[in-house]
Amino acid sequence: MAMALVVAALLWVLLPRLNAEVEARNRSLGDTVAGQVESFLANAQSALESLAQDMAGQSVRTTDRMHLMLDTVVNTDEHLEAIYLIDKTDHIQEVGLPQGRRGQRGDLLGTDFSGYAFVKSARQSGHSVWSDTYLSQRGRIVVGLAVPLTLTDPRGQALSGILVGEFGLEEISDHVRRIGQAGDVLPIIVDRSGQIVGHPDASRSLRQENISHLPLLQGSSLASTQTARFRFGEVDYIGNTTPIPGQGWTVLVAQPVETAFATVRSTLLALATASALALMLALASAFWMSRRMTRRVADFGRQMQAIADGDYRATIAPSATDEIEMLAQSLRRMADAVLQREDRLQLAATVFE
Repeated sequence: MAMALVVAALLWVLLPRLNAEVEARNRSLGDTVAGQVESFLANAQSALESLAQDMAGQSVRTTDRMHLMLDTVVNTDEHLEAIYLIDKTDHIQEVGLPQGRRGQRGDLLGTDFSGYAFVKSARQSGHSVWSDTYLSQRGRIVVGLAVPLTLTDPRGQALSGILVGEFGLEEISDHVRRIGQAGDVLPIIVDRSGQIVGHPDASRSLRQENISHLPLLQGSSLASTQTARFRFGEVDYIGNTTPIPGQGWTVLVAQPVETAFATVRSTLLALATASALALMLALASAFWMSRRMTRRVADFGRQMQAIADGDYRATIAPSATDEIEMLAQSLRRMADAVLQREDRLQLAATVFE
């Protein structure tokens, strides 16, 4: 009973601490992965903003130079699928494409981008703006980054423009997959509407799967870091969300509950095993002591019976048990006293004879 109470007390103290440790480790892991994702997006944004700075102030007449600059950046960044220069009327003026797809340039020139909210927001704010996922002019699901810049017309007048870079979800998902493998976690990037932007399984982002139904991605929880359990597919996860303010996206980093709480289970298993061994040892010790005590009491009983039958010289063996030893000593003194009295009586009888 005492051992059961001790184990219960240990569980009452340890379980909350172990659960808190798992959640803290998951938050730390989530922050690390979110930092890596944010760094990846920041580098992509920095590259496009540097291109915009290099192009700023150039004349719109230098189309060959613009082609060269746009194409070079697209070729050197594997995540970029296309770069568009949008004029003040929100139509594509120039296009940068990888070498294998430059034949599509003519089909894209003049395309209207006025229906894209992120382009309008970048023009109004004067700052870079990331989009949610959308269907590109080439029929692919992408995310775009709009960067404002200023060009000059043939008369030297300033013209406002927007540089739009489109990033393929396969490339983003591939980067996310590598991050997940390094940390043994499931990282997912979602946009403002809850649609998957990056997932280790790229097909889930390409079909624009929406996971806004998850509790971690609902309401005000997107504004701060949250940790909770949820079910995704057929697996129970413990996850952590970290917002990326610059993009308006959220990074969800999750681990299967079985993996995350492996340490808790091993700790509880070790505690249960140790408690079981201790209980078995205690029971074995108690059984051995009780058998030993029973034998000693039985021996003492036989010796008492021998003395009761008149055998006052019966040997009473010493006992390691204090109580039995005290009784044995008292019995020895009594037997010695009886023997002495008998000796005196026999001596007196001899004298009288």
